[in-house]
Amino acid sequence: MAKPLSEQKLSHKVHTQKSHSLTQEFDDMREAVMRRAYEIFASRPDHLAGPLDDWLAAEREMVWQPPLAVAENAEGYVLEVAVPGLKADDIEVHSTEGEILVKSSVCPPSPAGDTVHVCELPRGRVFRSVTLPRRIERDKVSAELHDGILSITVPAAQIEAARKVPVAA
Repeated sequence: MAKPLSEQKLSHKVHTQKSHSLTQEFDDMREAVMRRAYEIFASRPDHLAGPLDDWLAAEREMVWQPPLAVAENAEGYVLEVAVPGLKADDIEVHSTEGEILVKSSVCPPSPAGDTVHVCELPRGRVFRSVTLPRRIERDKVSAELHDGILSITVPAAQIEAARKVPVAA
C-alpha cells in the first residue's frame, strides 16, 4: 500500500494556479491542432485519408494526454497523472470551480542513438483536462510529483444547507 502524501519525503511540490476560465487554453490547443491537421492534409498528394484521420494524426503528434486515475473520497478527489520524464518545475496545474488542467510545454527527450526501431514513449505537449462532478475549493488544490506520478489533491466545496429567508410584509 502506498504511503500517504504527508509521509512521502522525496516528493516535489508542483506549482498550482487558479484559472478563471480554461476556455482560452482549450481554444489555443484546438487552433494549433487544426493548423497542423491542415498542414498534413495539404502535404498529402493523394488526399486518401479524411479530415478526421488528419485531425487525429495532428493531435497524436502535438498533444500527449498522459494516463490518469481519479478517485473520490469524503474530502474531495485525488488525481494521479503519469508524467514520466518531467520535472515538477515543468508542470502547470490549473484549477477552476469544476475542472483541473495539467499541462507542460516540455517534451520528454527523444531516445538517443542513430536508429530508432521502436519508440512508444510519449511525445508532445502535455494537455490533460478533467471535469469533476462536484464543485471544488480551487484555492486549496495542491499537487506533488513523486517517481513520475503527479498526485493532485482536490478538496470538494462544502454544500451549504438551505437558508430560510424571512418574508417581509
